[in-house]
Amino acid sequence: MRNLFKSFLPFIFFFLIQLAVTIPMMVIQLADHYILSGAYRDDTATFLEYAMSLLKNTAFLQRLSVVFAVTVIIVFGIWYRRRFIAPFRKRPKKYWNGFSMQILFAVIFLGFGLQYITSLFSYVVSWINPSLLYNYNSSIDSAGYNSITIMLAVYTIILAPVGEELVFRGLTYRFARKALPFWGANILQAALFGVMHLNLFQGLYAFFLGLFLGWICHIGRGVRYSILLHMIFNLLGTIFSGFFQITMSLSVAGFSLIGIALTIFALAIYRAEFRSRNARFRSRSGQDNRRNFTVVS
Repeated sequence: MRNLFKSFLPFIFFFLIQLAVTIPMMVIQLADHYILSGAYRDDTATFLEYAMSLLKNTAFLQRLSVVFAVTVIIVFGIWYRRRFIAPFRKRPKKYWNGFSMQILFAVIFLGFGLQYITSLFSYVVSWINPSLLYNYNSSIDSAGYNSITIMLAVYTIILAPVGEELVFRGLTYRFARKALPFWGANILQAALFGVMHLNLFQGLYAFFLGLFLGWICHIGRGVRYSILLHMIFNLLGTIFSGFFQITMSLSVAGFSLIGIALTIFALAIYRAEFRSRNARFRSRSGQDNRRNFTVVS
């Protein structure tokens, strides 16, 4: 029960850090505008109007996202390292946890497959309830994510995946796994990952994506693999979104089936590679143990 409670703490601290970063950055921006520029006014209404306009300012929101993501990586990276990495460094390894070409290709294929599946999800949602997709697009525009800049690309493709994986697949899942079976812990972290997006449309497909990210982390026994998948997924959705829109417009059914096939194929390769590598790792470890035993005797 204690670990189940702990699994909610990263989610809570995630929003507290967001608040702790947003307020000082707004204060600095306001000070720069009204004091350093010599444009100070006593008009409270005008002051509040400008303060609220910052939440719709694309440049400010992108800077805020980057600072917030870096803060999340530092705080939760230290927490994850001290709680789940450092205590086990001196223990003998029981599993293989490296990279191979098969794993890299499997994760890339999975990124493509999941992009097509989430595109299918968008088509279905827009057909059932167009307002959900409209509200999502409006929130993306108001958050300053509608125009790709270098800063936004760095945040979306690199910083956000690292920070979010540390929070949800790193800490939330690990704490939950101590209290729940795998699928219970996986559903919990994916649900919190969906709620974190604060948008019903994005939250639904983030929950779906979170289940895959949790499974990838579980099979690989490390957050590095889910970080890589998250980066590839965001890269494809940010830089190559037009490619998926064009191909899906040609044939929704055809490319959706391709996406499902790619996903199943990638998951099979990923799991088979870890099974094979772990079998060889255990075999070598057993040989080393027998060799050491012979020397000691």
